[in-house]
Formats: sequence, structure tokens, C-alpha cells
Amino acid sequence: LLHSGLHGRPVEDIHAKLRDGKIDGLIFHADGDDPLIPILEHSNLPVVVIADPVGCLPSVTSDDIGGMNLAIDHLWNKGYRRFAFLHPSHRLGSVERRKEAFISSLMARGLETDARKVIGIDWEQISPSLFDQLDMTKQTAVCTWNDRTAYRLLTVCLESGIKVPEQVAIVGFDGFLSDKAPSRQLVTVMCPWIEVVDKALEVLMQMIKGEITREDARDHQYCLPVSLIDGDTA
Repeated sequence: LLHSGLHGRPVEDIHAKLRDGKIDGLIFHADGDDPLIPILEHSNLPVVVIADPVGCLPSVTSDDIGGMNLAIDHLWNKGYRRFAFLHPSHRLGSVERRKEAFISSLMARGLETDARKVIGIDWEQISPSLFDQLDMTKQTAVCTWNDRTAYRLLTVCLESGIKVPEQVAIVGFDGFLSDKAPSRQLVTVMCPWIEVVDKALEVLMQMIKGEITREDARDHQYCLPVSLIDGDTA
């Protein structure tokens, strides 16, 4: 079952829906502020979190820190010395780790704050006003928190006459490559989502069968390796 229509309902109703006997376990993705998290932590329903670890629940994630370091290494080796990171204002554990790795990696290279900007956006929304926050007289490499944001930025650049990568280089994160996006090969960090789900199902089945106790399950935190996909946007 895929539950995607529960937004806006009281958290107690959501939990009751999950406990109505139709499911034996739950693979869960949410931000760190979701009010359902503390209820699930104290529930006897087997739960495994994916993508963004939360609370004391077992989780399977991708290597966000290693992925951002791969992206920065790639850009640095190509000669980029001005960077920006676009992130949503909503708190997600994976994005926080990517942002922290972005900052720490560039600080270690001696870049000043004005050469490593961190810019908040409304989820994946990009408008030409973004360029007002960048010094368009100098080439800037923009790392985005996910691929949809990267594709949206690429579209806005093309519509605004901004040359990619000559003026703005673009790097995504996730590996959700799209054949409906502008005909460019996005540079991105590829996360192993199929393996993430496979591992989450494996842990969840062990919990359901009683092979892993709920207390032991809290110590099961898996972080799977990522890879860099090269392209022509950076």
C-alpha cells in the first residue's frame, strides 16, 4: 500500500489508519518535525525510515556527506572557485547534511563566505530573482539540494539567456534524471534508491518476523554509497 493522501489530517487519525490491521510494517519518509515520529517511536508497529533519518527509528539512507564532497571535488578540479548551495527552508536531514558538507568542504579549501553562498528557496521554486543573489560577473557553480531544483534552474537559465556552464554551472543531487527536462546532461550525485528500498524491506521483514527486536532495530542505521554522474552542466 502507498499512503500519500494523509496530509492535513490529525496525527492521531494517521496513526490509527496505519494501525487498522491492513499493514504489518511501514517504510516511512518524513521531515524531522513530523508529529507522527514520536508516536511511531513508542508504537509497536515495525517501522524503517528511508532517505532522511529521524528520531530513534532504524533507517536506510544515502551518503549525503560523501556525495556533496564528490560534487565539490569534481567542481574544484574543473577550476570553479565560486559556489552556491540552494536548499529548501523546510528541514530535511539529508539536506542539512549536504549543506554542512558543502560549507565544511569549501572552508577547508580556504574560500571566504562570499565565495560559498548558502541560499534558501521555496522547495524547488526558482525565479530569475535568484541571479540577484549571485555575482553574475563571475562564473559560479550552483549545487542544488535535489535534481528537480537543478532542472528548474537550468530551465530558468535558458529562458533568461544565462549560459550554462559558462556563467552558471549546475550540479544536482539524487540521480532522478529526466528525459522531459531540457536536453542537457545534468551533473549530479546518483543515490542508490533501489538498494535503499531493498535494504529497508530486508530490515522491515526481519522486524516483522521477530528476528530483530524493536530495541535492537534502533541501532540499525545504514548509509549506502553514492556516485557522481558527469554531464555538460558543469
